[in-house]
Amino acid sequence: MELQNYTNYTPHTWLQDVPVKLTISNLWDGNNVLDSLIDDPNKDEQLIIVASLYINGQLQYPTKTFKAFSRHSLQKQETIFFNSNIKDLSYNSLIALSIYSTQQKYEEAKPLGSTTFPLFDENLKLREGKINLLIWPNTQPDTSFNSKTPGLVKDRNIQDLNFCTRKIDEVSKGEQNDTNKNLSKQNLQIRLYYLSKIIPTAFLEVQLDQYFQQPILFEDYEYPQNDTEQQIIGGGYYKQPEDQIANQAKAPTQRIFIDQNQLSDTFRTSDFDQEFGKPDPIHDMMNLILRYSDHPETLKPQKDEEEKMRKMMARPLIGELKSDDKQLFVKYRYWAMQYGSALPFYLHSVAWQNQKEEQDALTLMKKWSPIDREDCLFLLSSFFCASEFKKKYAVEQLGKLSDEKIENVLLQLVQALKYEPFDQKSELVNLLFDRAIKSKSLATYLYWYLHVEKDGWSADSKNTILGFYYTTFQGILIHQTINQILKEYIQGQTKFRSKLQSLATEIRSLKNDRQFRINYIKNQLSQSAYQNSSELPQHPCCLYPEYELIRAVPERTTIFSSAMAPIRLGFHVIKGDEESEIKLIFKNGDDLRQDQLVMQIFNLMDELLKGVSQDMKLLPYRILACSKSDGFLEFVPDNVTLQEIIIKKNQGMQPYLRQISEDKLNPYYWKTLTLKNNDQKDPDNLKIIQDHIDQVVKKAPYGINPTFMTNYIYSSAGYCVLTYFLGIGDRHLENLLINNEGKMFHIDFGFILGKDPKPYPPPFKLCPEMVEAMGGQKSDLYTLFKSKCVEVYVYLRRYAKLIINLFLLMADAGIKDYSQEAIEQMYEKFRLDDSDENAEIHFLGLLEESINSLFAKMTDKLHFWASYMRK
Repeated sequence: MELQNYTNYTPHTWLQDVPVKLTISNLWDGNNVLDSLIDDPNKDEQLIIVASLYINGQLQYPTKTFKAFSRHSLQKQETIFFNSNIKDLSYNSLIALSIYSTQQKYEEAKPLGSTTFPLFDENLKLREGKINLLIWPNTQPDTSFNSKTPGLVKDRNIQDLNFCTRKIDEVSKGEQNDTNKNLSKQNLQIRLYYLSKIIPTAFLEVQLDQYFQQPILFEDYEYPQNDTEQQIIGGGYYKQPEDQIANQAKAPTQRIFIDQNQLSDTFRTSDFDQEFGKPDPIHDMMNLILRYSDHPETLKPQKDEEEKMRKMMARPLIGELKSDDKQLFVKYRYWAMQYGSALPFYLHSVAWQNQKEEQDALTLMKKWSPIDREDCLFLLSSFFCASEFKKKYAVEQLGKLSDEKIENVLLQLVQALKYEPFDQKSELVNLLFDRAIKSKSLATYLYWYLHVEKDGWSADSKNTILGFYYTTFQGILIHQTINQILKEYIQGQTKFRSKLQSLATEIRSLKNDRQFRINYIKNQLSQSAYQNSSELPQHPCCLYPEYELIRAVPERTTIFSSAMAPIRLGFHVIKGDEESEIKLIFKNGDDLRQDQLVMQIFNLMDELLKGVSQDMKLLPYRILACSKSDGFLEFVPDNVTLQEIIIKKNQGMQPYLRQISEDKLNPYYWKTLTLKNNDQKDPDNLKIIQDHIDQVVKKAPYGINPTFMTNYIYSSAGYCVLTYFLGIGDRHLENLLINNEGKMFHIDFGFILGKDPKPYPPPFKLCPEMVEAMGGQKSDLYTLFKSKCVEVYVYLRRYAKLIINLFLLMADAGIKDYSQEAIEQMYEKFRLDDSDENAEIHFLGLLEESINSLFAKMTDKLHFWASYMRK
């Protein structure tokens, strides 16, 4: 906290007959921390607040003031009066609050939680207005000077909560019209709710009175009063004549924002700063001088400072910046303007409650170097959800990106709408609509992403976020400039998906065997409803907007052996003037959102690698969630699970690669070799393929087609790195597959970000059989595999900021494995403090750990027998 010089103030000693009091406004327990300490949390018992006032370390009597209210009705306000006046307070006066339950026997030493806070801040200013106090669960209050139960911890989320509650008051008392006032207040309340859900404990909202328009400062002793001139008080404070104070006391109060940052994130910091002592005033004064240099445009960082700033700018910003780091970005803001990546750090360091710094920041933003896509995403995240001018700037920068780059992060941009103002003036909504009406692909994905987010909305829903998504979703179809053809396309997709939902539900209700149900579906798909009729007109496919569905191909249909009975469908499609056939899978009853996110990141990583000629032969297939319980998946043909190869057939990976290499009917040969026709019985065609196998394949190492072996090595290496970064769990041999060209790929992403149902999982899946296919750990091919692993790992480390920021925007997307700790662990995997050489050594160690994982071998066997018993 920076020291402040107040030219107008009131000494606390002048408030002789004003009692110390506070109002209990609210109790937030978003994570049910207090519930967990109650014997019967389902019982609507009463909670009791016990408040105690300490002056100079001495408890003031009466020692306890009890005020009860319902735990399930937390909006009842209670005012607590103490038997001491404000003039009697010492500079270190504090209030201790403890919470008890009427359900349990009262014991002073066993509260549900407690908190303490000083009545004067670091500048010896009497605290005023609403504040949120962190509750320390199952703990007695510590009333010492360096309290171990501080309510005003230096945590960004607590500060943001305080700002948000104060801002709600400001909006309520403002001069806005009722419509705008309600929208703004509602938006802030939603954000307050988000913050309350992620705070790792409960917190108590209290209201302290504001007596005058000017601050009330602690005064050690009475100064001689002079009505004609102001008296200078130690520390640069000024005392004001009594008559002037009396006049100001009659004036309407004006809320003063002290120690508050703009509402920023719903991503809590990992550690609370529990230092609760008074800061060094000399240190604070020096910081104040540095921040407000007379000629900041001339300042340049020293070599060590510049190196530190550059390292920070290259990394994602997670949690709170240290005060010294903030000082760097404010002090050298003019130097930092040449680097777009410095902007989030600078904005994060600005003291927005200070009018001078706020105006300076707004001016500099207009002159700042353009920011990259990853920094735009960060400015749209919950870190800045109360800063509309920052969001507007980010949207302006996003508007300069191509449709393709917008589409790559569209999933996150739709999530970012949660932090927009909930009215029709959202800059981000306008950008997405403007792009969607010009792109069939963007319109399709935007429509379905919004459809998922509004899933569960009803006309009487009180969920503001669902209502906002519903309004935005409806806005696509009623947008003034939307093309009528595009509207018909979207309506066709909706009708198509609805028909498939009904069909899938009907299939699961049939008690007949699998073949009967397959035949039933084929019969249904041959009907006019799926054959390009008025019932289902030609329209772009949900999963492949570049293709338009013409009619179903019933003979390509099958049902997979699964509880949800996923359906594989075949369709004739047209792209331009060229007709072809596609296959896709429809799932009804499964939530595909987490799989969709993983595959989006896989696709992005694949594109980043291909951008530097690192084609790792990956197979990131498409996934589209249409709601929280259904969606489409791309069908990857001609594949088999590693469980089928290694355990069921007891074949080994190398023999399997040799087998597909020698298979004259392998579709790869029919696609790549020059043949007369596609007749697989034509002897000339078979001879051409056999000659190729004899001349190329059988002479290759281990008798495996070199292309297949390259595909196998590269894809295995790529997925080792990708699944490691994303912490993909539950990697058994049944969700690792290989196609007929040797390309490995993964399916089923029910566990991500380090979560795994199996004990002691390896860093990633790399079983000995996979290595043996390359010739073992001493072979040249395995050496190639290791080199590709470290190349991918080292290269993708450069994009840590982009990948982390994409996940930060998914904070409120309902991902079950999402947590602060998980994102921090993901960040650590990039090892950004290491050199490339040390990073390579680290990943090579992970390879050894994965290969030699004993538990992984055991769980593969157990999973196979469990699957066998289920069948």
